Amino acid sequence: MSKFFEKSLPLFLTVVLLFCVLWLPGVIHTSALNGQVNADHVNIRQGPSTATPSLGKVDYVGVEVLGSENGADGYVWYHIQYGTIDGYIRSDYVTIQQQTGGETNVGDFNQQLAAFPESYRAALTALHGIYPNWRFEVNQLSTTFEAALAEECKGVRKLVQWNDPISLRSMSSSLYNWDTGTWSKTSGDWTAASREIIAYYMDPRNFLDQQSIFQFLKQSYDPNTQTADGVAQVVAGTFLANGYSDPNDTAYGGSYVNVIMEAARQSGVSPYVLAATIILEQGTASTSDLISGTTSYGSCYNFFNINASGTDVVGSGLQYANSQGWHTRSASIIGGAKFYADKYIAIGQDTYFYKDYNVINGDYNHQYAQSVYDARSSSVRLRNIYIGNTAAALTFRIPVYTNMPATAAPRPVENSQKNNYYFTDISANGLNPSFSMFRYNYSLHVTGDAAVSVTVPAGAAYVSASSFPLQAGQNQVVLTVRSETGYDNNYVLSVQADAPGTLTVLKDGQSLPTVTVKRGDTNGDGAIDVIDLAAIRLHLLGIRALQGDAFSGGDTNGDGSIDVIDLAAIRLHLLGIRLMG
Repeated sequence: MSKFFEKSLPLFLTVVLLFCVLWLPGVIHTSALNGQVNADHVNIRQGPSTATPSLGKVDYVGVEVLGSENGADGYVWYHIQYGTIDGYIRSDYVTIQQQTGGETNVGDFNQQLAAFPESYRAALTALHGIYPNWRFEVNQLSTTFEAALAEECKGVRKLVQWNDPISLRSMSSSLYNWDTGTWSKTSGDWTAASREIIAYYMDPRNFLDQQSIFQFLKQSYDPNTQTADGVAQVVAGTFLANGYSDPNDTAYGGSYVNVIMEAARQSGVSPYVLAATIILEQGTASTSDLISGTTSYGSCYNFFNINASGTDVVGSGLQYANSQGWHTRSASIIGGAKFYADKYIAIGQDTYFYKDYNVINGDYNHQYAQSVYDARSSSVRLRNIYIGNTAAALTFRIPVYTNMPATAAPRPVENSQKNNYYFTDISANGLNPSFSMFRYNYSLHVTGDAAVSVTVPAGAAYVSASSFPLQAGQNQVVLTVRSETGYDNNYVLSVQADAPGTLTVLKDGQSLPTVTVKRGDTNGDGAIDVIDLAAIRLHLLGIRALQGDAFSGGDTNGDGSIDVIDLAAIRLHLLGIRLMG
């Protein structure tokens, strides 16, 4: 081999590896098409077959379509990219978006688009191609996504249904008993939502599709575009379409549609939103005692379930209705609409999203519904009004958090495993403050070598390093616990060291075994697979940093950093081009 090639080979390999990063499957190319998932809970598969593992489930989200393949099962599969997930979806679950209009508004739209981060633009461009008269307003928030998520995770602010998978439940709330290992319910069949499912529903980028985007629709009343016929479309097939008979309530002809239109005029709230909200609160069949008028509370009605909470939901709701004089259906609907306007619309919570996730003014206790799905569920019914109406001029107010993460929060796994990513104890001489399971930041003063002992719940795992070198002065040590569901939670120790030394980690008072880290294996499962590839991607994007042995596994060439060279090395391994030992 010539000296030229001897010197140039490392550079040549670097170029080849970078080529693999940029052009191997999983990277969005400029020729990719915009696609729209058209169903709920659609699996993204590792390969073009249902026999391959699921990389996650999505519903009604925009994806990049990189190509197509004929599957062994007889279906055509699209090779897609969704955030950091590179996989396959059956073609019948994806609609390719066509650019069908908007030429006359292209300048205005480009100005709208430029105000959004890059991660929003592909989905908004696809929507503009179908609905050229829609306007997208940026609502720049002063809070970060992580800070807002931490607030929504406090207490029992967000709920999932009891029959949802256990992996969607929180173990940090008062509804989980760590002594018995059981959850309790709130009123009805609900329990506390996990951090991951809350994050998924709080990230607007997961819902920039034709159906879910209506949770960002402005909710003010527009008499020029909102009509009784439109309300009739919303309420079709529900009890609101049938009307009512009450000799004490005849002003609106026994028509719920007429009452709702009057409520809109008096409150300034969209009649479509009012109708959809009543249906969400009361169901389609009108079986709730909150609107029966025949309970022991007398003729009282609470169509919007306002102040209906606690152990006696019906009683508290009807007591409030009685105090407001809501003794007829029309009085309840009109009064409830005014309450809604005063308490939400007038203070900036003028979309379904802001109504349920009050990230706009920071009062997280002032939220309409605890259901983690409520904003999106509401938008689905509202969407039905506009099906096929590509000329409608609608305005969507879409939040953008400060320091927005580069990619959207993924939909969490759904299984029977637990989110037990907590230490049950951290002990060390001088730890301040004393340990509490849901406190994540501590300080520690050491004079030299020291030890910290950690204990994790059954089924969880400690996944950080077995020891940390300490420099004289201030050090940051991150102790990570991984749940059964595979999610990590970090506890941070700010260690003030008087002299250089080592902080050794003991598990249950015992030294951790020395682990031989396999190159490319970031999760210690002994395999190099798409999970490791995704972990390195998240590290490079700054979403979830690899620590300890996970970092060592991700640093495939041992140069002390994780970069695109390491990402390419794992891709080459997965493709069988260059295997790692």
